[in-house]
Amino acid sequence: MNILQAMRERVLIYDGAKSAFVGNLVSSSVDIPDVHNLTSPNAVKEVYRNYYQAGSDCIQTMTYNANRIKLRERGVEDKFEEIIERGLGLAKEVVGDKCFVVGTAGPLGKLMRPLGDLTIAATYELFAEQLSLFEKHGADAIHLDGFKSMKELKIALLAAKENVKLPIICGASVEKNGKTLMGEDICSMAVTMKSLGADVVSISDGDGAASMVRASAAAAQSGQMICVRPNAGTPYIVGDRIVSPDGEDAISQFCEEYIRSGARLIGGNFGTTPRTIEILRETIEQMSVTQWAPNTSRIHPWLTGTNSRVRTDREFAPLSVHEIVGAEPVIDLDDMFDVIREIAGHKCDVLYLDVDKSMDDELPIEYVIGDMQTYVKRPIVFRSSNAKLLEMAVRSYNGRPGVVTDSDSATKIARKYGCMEFSQSLC
Repeated sequence: MNILQAMRERVLIYDGAKSAFVGNLVSSSVDIPDVHNLTSPNAVKEVYRNYYQAGSDCIQTMTYNANRIKLRERGVEDKFEEIIERGLGLAKEVVGDKCFVVGTAGPLGKLMRPLGDLTIAATYELFAEQLSLFEKHGADAIHLDGFKSMKELKIALLAAKENVKLPIICGASVEKNGKTLMGEDICSMAVTMKSLGADVVSISDGDGAASMVRASAAAAQSGQMICVRPNAGTPYIVGDRIVSPDGEDAISQFCEEYIRSGARLIGGNFGTTPRTIEILRETIEQMSVTQWAPNTSRIHPWLTGTNSRVRTDREFAPLSVHEIVGAEPVIDLDDMFDVIREIAGHKCDVLYLDVDKSMDDELPIEYVIGDMQTYVKRPIVFRSSNAKLLEMAVRSYNGRPGVVTDSDSATKIARKYGCMEFSQSLC
């Protein structure tokens, strides 16, 4: 039975915080916790063992930061594969085949264009290499965990789906305002990841266990199984100690509400302990939990943008970019930027972008879509007779777009990326 089959049968228990736990067991400090897999393997195994004995069904590897960018900045890029191999190996040594070992990858630590320098291609290649190593070294699943940007998460998920054959848990870190750090709402994130093929949608952090009730309800609108990993509240400093306000029973107090929203994997993050997991296990064992089935009353046909979403089963107002552009297609990025600023001032629910009519096919579509979504938060429906250009637009888009499926190639692209399909143009 793989991890997805087990989650459909029952609610699985994840583990909790590990980095600080390991830090308390060792005398030497490191710039990045993942290096402890090499320098302090016994301490790492002790942490895994404590969570396993507390009742965890799944153990996350200490590899959240093990990507080339973060390791390069700390002078240990040459240990890249070794850190991942040891992170998985140490967990396997402790739990054997009695527990699922989940290879964990976090964000790269650099911003993507247009806010930073990372291109989609570079981001994709970095994740493809890293996630392939999890499969190579025996992970039971991969968790793309705690991402701050839906766009980076989307590219990481594409790299996972196109390069490995493991189950993929995929999700974002929730801020105090209930959104990602980049301002994307959790429903949009969850719907987008599910449409792209995520097996489980995850939410982590938040402002304690209570705050994750609303986040889990938002994620439930994807209709997918959910993983919930709250912090033990926002930490504060007392003297020389870091204190977390939530008690060790906080997650267990709200786990029934998480499960009602579709949670099938529940654990903890910063500030949680093996005792947190032990109490959670005791609580869930006393509950009557049925086999998983999506709550269809919560599932709607969503188009999603960076910070907005539209139900396509209701009336909505589209705005054609071609109407703004005029008779001649835009031929350079400066002119397109003027168009974007004008679009931002219009009231509409959805943008309709006929790429053939609005843009010269020499324009770099990744840059156009990135710049457009920086200023225009509404969802976009694309149309193009150029299959290569259409796929690049969909792949570059941050969210779940729509596609006018007026050709076989457009239909194939729409279904490959889980887009909303429209049989004819909107304008």
